[in-house]
Amino acid sequence: VLVVENDPAVAQAIERVLRKHNFDVFNAQDGFSAGSLLREHLPCVMTLDLRMPGLGGFDVIEYVRLAPDLSRTKILVVSALENVELDRARLIEEM
Repeated sequence: VLVVENDPAVAQAIERVLRKHNFDVFNAQDGFSAGSLLREHLPCVMTLDLRMPGLGGFDVIEYVRLAPDLSRTKILVVSALENVELDRARLIEEM
């Protein structure tokens, strides 16, 4: 599982739960690092924060959806959204 989260406390909490259930976990703090780790590990699942500096969550979603070798990667959005309706509509459009 690739955990993409720029808040270290949130990333550690997600990682702790996943490791407790015997998942291999890799962490990225931004979209650029996520792209690199996606290519390196080809994870089956990725948890994704939408609000990150630089390449944001929507950029990562687009990257995954355009890469044939990542087509099986499932994306679980875990984010504290400020404008839920706007972001929900965009998520539906992106995914």
